[in-house]
Amino acid sequence: VTEALLLRLEKQTAADGARLVIFYVPPPAAVYDADVPGGSYPALPAGRLGQLCAKHGIPFIDPTLEMKELARTSRQRLYFKKDGHWTEEGHRAAGKMLAKALRHIL
Repeated sequence: VTEALLLRLEKQTAADGARLVIFYVPPPAAVYDADVPGGSYPALPAGRLGQLCAKHGIPFIDPTLEMKELARTSRQRLYFKKDGHWTEEGHRAAGKMLAKALRHIL
């Protein structure tokens, strides 16, 4: 189902004269392993989505490792603990990562 949706989204994006780029938003547990029972979040969802994108030539940006490193070194959280949304710092970091990746893609 995910593959079919991606292809449909890519087709519609191309019809509108644009290029589809997928930016994976890692869940807080993937960035803060300490918040996960057992200490490690599986990389499976991002890996499968990345494989589907690669199969169809859709650029895929996965900021998980970079966000993990930033979370390790930053004094500010990237996600709110209560609801899992990005904090201001998380939005800033994701925006920088997205801009950097798009410069190489476009």
